[in-house]
Amino acid sequence: MDPEQTFVRVQERLSQILTPRLRAALEYIYLFIAITLFCILVVMHANYVQQPGCSSEFSEVEKADAQLIRIKITSAGLWFQNETGPTEIDVPNTKPLLETSPVSHSSNPVLKEVGKGSKEDLHYSFVSSAKGTLRAAVNHFGRKWHRRFSFVWRHLKHIAGSCWKLWDIAGLYLNFDVPKWWHILMLDRLNSYAVQFLENTSKAFEPTYLYTTEKGYILLPEASKSQHNIRTINISISARHPCFGNRWQQLLINRFVGYDTILMNSLLNSPGQGYLYNYQTKEFYNLSYVQEPPEGPAKLGDYFVTKCGVLMMSLFVFFTTTMSVSFTLRETQTRMMKFTVQLQHHARHQLPTFQLIFVHVIESLVFVPIMIGILFFLFEFYDDQLLAFMILILVWLCELFTLISVRTPISMKFFPRFFLLYFLVFHIYYFSYGYGFSYLALSTTAAFMQHLILYFWNRFEVINMQEITRKSLWIAFLCCAFVN
Repeated sequence: MDPEQTFVRVQERLSQILTPRLRAALEYIYLFIAITLFCILVVMHANYVQQPGCSSEFSEVEKADAQLIRIKITSAGLWFQNETGPTEIDVPNTKPLLETSPVSHSSNPVLKEVGKGSKEDLHYSFVSSAKGTLRAAVNHFGRKWHRRFSFVWRHLKHIAGSCWKLWDIAGLYLNFDVPKWWHILMLDRLNSYAVQFLENTSKAFEPTYLYTTEKGYILLPEASKSQHNIRTINISISARHPCFGNRWQQLLINRFVGYDTILMNSLLNSPGQGYLYNYQTKEFYNLSYVQEPPEGPAKLGDYFVTKCGVLMMSLFVFFTTTMSVSFTLRETQTRMMKFTVQLQHHARHQLPTFQLIFVHVIESLVFVPIMIGILFFLFEFYDDQLLAFMILILVWLCELFTLISVRTPISMKFFPRFFLLYFLVFHIYYFSYGYGFSYLALSTTAAFMQHLILYFWNRFEVINMQEITRKSLWIAFLCCAFVN
């Protein structure tokens, strides 16, 4: 059995399932998603990493004699447009923490999570949430269709005006009471239910954080905190606070981006280095690795050396990961093809298959340590298991597409280059900004890579496969005609 023929049959079946319009629609949808995520990433990075927007809200923390800071994000009134204004930060009196708060327990949950040997490196949390909208992206998309919609709208207004004049001439008067029909159709009740549902959903997502400059304060139980007179400040920040941007940015942060990266950069700018703990996701962040910008005449040289190091590190990760995944895929593909041929032979001649299956399973177990080694390498390199696993899945997807579908010369030439470009851009951002929006950047990269796969498959591979099929049918027809 030829692997090439198998891959061609798989692509033929897939191209029959996905019509040309559907393939084009998927391609443009992923492109739109990628551009939207990129715009969101640019806005979030410019507002909360380059210049931490909420750092001024923690200016009173340095003056207060407190060892712990409990920060709660309240989302009350986030979905109401007629709200008078955002809730201000509430900084209670810095008394010893003798009573338990809603997020504290008799046994410290941080001691259970962090005391198991947590590492002193960066950890990033991934906040799964609903869809968000971005006004700038919608406006950008609307410019393309503005002329068409305006043309249709002008003609519809003209037709509606003509019809209304005809009704007046005929003596038929239609007086529509919009609020009355709104109430009759119960749309006002539906609107109130929708707002109430969104409000309850947003209230369910009210993250609470604990910040300190010393790790030992977080590990102490509540009884020891009160015994040693460790003070705690309770800060409540509204999700509608101006530091989170306009209304669209507030909804986007609350439902999609999350507050972890924003608070990390804000706390680094105002109180300084320390440790941050998220009660909801159980994530523990070490904010002690801050790269101070170099000063003096050596600034340009140090910057160049740093960027060269980032580039070399990104290239090392790229070639190591792609080579390991490609080797594993090609070896498993060869063994699977060989096993399939042998299994068909045994089934055709009614031979026993137990020994064949047993030998194949034993040979396949060789690749288990290889995959475990790749995972452990990525776990130690990124020090974030979820991020490392997502990167491995993304590399696996692109290598699988290269192995199965990439056959045309233009795809062989340009697809690996664009794959390398996207991979390097993500890693340059990841290594340059240790407390940046890593998961948002990875989502953007994944969307661009998915569009890249669909673009090359739809524009080159499917057309080439159809040409090969057409030529083979024409050759078969000529052979039959020559024989007859």
